[in-house]
Amino acid sequence: MEEFKKDLLKVCGKNTAALIIFFVLGGVFLAFGLLMWITAYDPFDAQTDGYATMEVTYVMGPFAELTSDGKDHTEFYIAEDSEGYWSIIATKGETSLPVYGVDIDDTVLDSLPAHTIRGKSTSMPPQAAHYLVDYLSDTGLDITTYNYDEYFGDHYLDTTHTAVENSIVLYVIAAVFTVLGIIIFSAGGNKKKAVKKKIALLEQNGGLQRIYSDFANSPRIFSPKLGVAVSNHFILDYNNTKEGFYVTPLDDITNVFKCNMLNGDPTTTSYIALETADGKRTLVAAHSGKSKDFDQVLNQLKANIHQGGVMTW
Repeated sequence: MEEFKKDLLKVCGKNTAALIIFFVLGGVFLAFGLLMWITAYDPFDAQTDGYATMEVTYVMGPFAELTSDGKDHTEFYIAEDSEGYWSIIATKGETSLPVYGVDIDDTVLDSLPAHTIRGKSTSMPPQAAHYLVDYLSDTGLDITTYNYDEYFGDHYLDTTHTAVENSIVLYVIAAVFTVLGIIIFSAGGNKKKAVKKKIALLEQNGGLQRIYSDFANSPRIFSPKLGVAVSNHFILDYNNTKEGFYVTPLDDITNVFKCNMLNGDPTTTSYIALETADGKRTLVAAHSGKSKDFDQVLNQLKANIHQGGVMTW
């Protein structure tokens, strides 16, 4: 009897694999987040990708705005660095840097302190290049969409995507995977407790001995993959119940068949349908794709129903 109880508990399956998978994924995202956090920022190079830093004294513009989903918007500015070179930067919304013609004028340009900004050096969007050329059309510069990179390079510093911000996103994803792993593992533990409670209840009312005798003296299947256990006269369904498992006497079943319909709609999931004489139907052993367990359980149930099984009451 004790071995039988252990077999009933095994049908719950183990969530160790799911726990390991989610923990590994969480660890991977955590590792990438740490790498992002310690990423070194190189001086901005308008010809190279990568995380970079720039010392900016002031900006002009914005000359272009990129809107995402009608909410977040990125503004493009021309920035002069501490060495007097021009570059293109992008900020999330309005910039906190001094804007020429708005916050400052020519009288203070030589005395402006440098502001350190960080971001990701990225290729200039073609549309932004068009707006840049239009913005500078009245300055006398011989600038076009074909030669603007001679003045500004073909990259801009996107300050809306810093390594630190990206690392925080990765930390959040890592935390989500870890929590999901714990939830799934805890759910498996709760399921096992429910099965133990069901076994104890059946043992108290004498039902467990009858089920045990049938499993001990007939072909039996314990399938953690499908969440069912089958003997000559019983099927125990562990799915969709808070009671551990549901006991269905096969003496009440008049027909067994494979079913790919759920609530009247076709589905890619296969079920084993159990029908009683009054037409009531119960679906068990849900599975997608091919499964030896599914075929074995279906054939065993058909044999039990149509041929009376190997043993009779």
